[in-house]
Amino acid sequence: MKKYFTSSQLKYIALIAMTIDHIAAYMFEIPIVLMYKQELRMLGRISAPIFLFVLIQSVRFTSSRVHLLIRLYIAGIILSISNQVYNIAFGNSLGEIRVGNMFPTLLYTAIYIVLIEKVLCNVTSNKCMALCYCSFAILVGIIPGWLQSWCLKFAEYFFNNSQYLRFTRELLRAILPDLLKVDYSIIFVVMGVCWYFCRKKSEYVGILLLFSGLCWFGTNFSYRLSDFMPGFFTGNQYLMCFSAPFIYLYNDKRGESSKYFFYIYYLIHVYVLMCIKQIILEMMIL
Repeated sequence: MKKYFTSSQLKYIALIAMTIDHIAAYMFEIPIVLMYKQELRMLGRISAPIFLFVLIQSVRFTSSRVHLLIRLYIAGIILSISNQVYNIAFGNSLGEIRVGNMFPTLLYTAIYIVLIEKVLCNVTSNKCMALCYCSFAILVGIIPGWLQSWCLKFAEYFFNNSQYLRFTRELLRAILPDLLKVDYSIIFVVMGVCWYFCRKKSEYVGILLLFSGLCWFGTNFSYRLSDFMPGFFTGNQYLMCFSAPFIYLYNDKRGESSKYFFYIYYLIHVYVLMCIKQIILEMMIL
C-alpha cells in the first residue's frame, strides 16, 4: 500500500526545507555551510509552495476561517516586531537580519479565496451582493498599501532617528501589508487562489509547473520582471517545481499535529540559528 502525506506531514517537510534554506542564508559564515550554501538554498525552494498548498487545504477544511485569518495576521505582526527587537538588542553583537515574512502572502491568499468564493456564490442569485464583494476585493488590494505609504511619510516627518524610523517602517508593513510587495510577490497569491479552485492532483501539479516555468522564464529572460517582482523572479525560485511529488501525494487528510507549533517554530527558528552560529564561530576562534 502506498504511503501518502497528510497536511501535517507536508508542514513538517516544509519546515525542514525552510530550516535548511535558512541555515544557508543566516549561517554561511561557518565554512562547511558556505561550502554547500548554493545546494542548501536550492533544497529550500520547495518550502514556500508547500506552505502555500497546506494553507489552501486549511482554508478549505477549517472550522473557522475568521480565526485562521486572525492567526495569520497576528503572526505577521509578531514576526515583524520580534525581528526589529532582535536587531535593536543584538544587531551590533550578532549582526542584523531581516527574517522573511510569508504570513502576509498567506493572509492575502486566504482573503481572496474567501472573497472570490463569495462572488461565485452570489453571482447568479444576488448580483448586487456579488458586485459588493468584487468591490471589496479591489479595495483590499489597494487601501492597505496606500495607507502604509501615507503613514510612512508621516513617520519620516516625525522620526529623525533612523532606528525608530526603521522599526516603524517594518511595523507598518506588517500592520498594513501591501499586496504588491508581499514576500514571493502577488504571483504566489494568484497561484494559491488557482490551487483552491482545483480538485484533481494533476491540476495541482500542472499549476505548480506552470508558475515554475513562468518563474524560470522571467528570471532568465526578462530583466523587467525581475525588477518589478524580485520576490518571485529571482535566483533559483523556479526550483519550487520539485515540491510537485509531495503535493501530488497529498491524501486529503489533516493528520495529527499541534496547531500553534508551526507558528511558533516559524517565529523563533531564525533567532535560534543565529545563536547557534555565534556559538560555533566563537568555538572556532578558541
